[in-house]
Amino acid sequence: MLYIIFFLGLIIGSFLNVCIYRIPREESIVVPHSHCIKCNHKIKFYDLIPLISYAFLKGKCRNCKEKISLIYPLVEVITAISWTLIYKNYGYSVYFFKYIFLIDLMIVISFIDYKFQEVYFSTFLIGLIGGSIFIILEMVTYNNFPYIFKNYLLGGVVLAVLLSIIIILTKGMGWGDAEIVFLVGFF
Repeated sequence: MLYIIFFLGLIIGSFLNVCIYRIPREESIVVPHSHCIKCNHKIKFYDLIPLISYAFLKGKCRNCKEKISLIYPLVEVITAISWTLIYKNYGYSVYFFKYIFLIDLMIVISFIDYKFQEVYFSTFLIGLIGGSIFIILEMVTYNNFPYIFKNYLLGGVVLAVLLSIIIILTKGMGWGDAEIVFLVGFF
């Protein structure tokens, strides 16, 4: 099962690369089909196999030979390892799905933030909606509404308020950082 989880993590990591590239450009994450960012050539399905295609193509576009960033396989590997570790800790449970959702979201937010120093509200909103769904699933699964809801809400709010104070006093961070810690605390 660990190999399957690892492989699925690689595939989702490949999709996260699409999100990381397209969200800052306000492009759809669904269409158009994957293409080379230099020559715009449509990438064939066999050149989209996580890690393997990158190695086989020696990190270059098949069409124009433009170098493909090492970030792409890095995101795939980070995602696959994260999924595997989460599975080892939580097995096949609500927590497994909750934390792979969170880690995938944090990977997207982190790589975009690193490159553009920007946290997009759309990613925060997806995290807020996803986190709310997981809170409901957890409450239904464990039948403990007040305790679970209070913990997650407080976790998000307390961390966000503390970081907001730091942001106001130091002006060394942006408000996107408060959104990120809210999501982490919320989960």
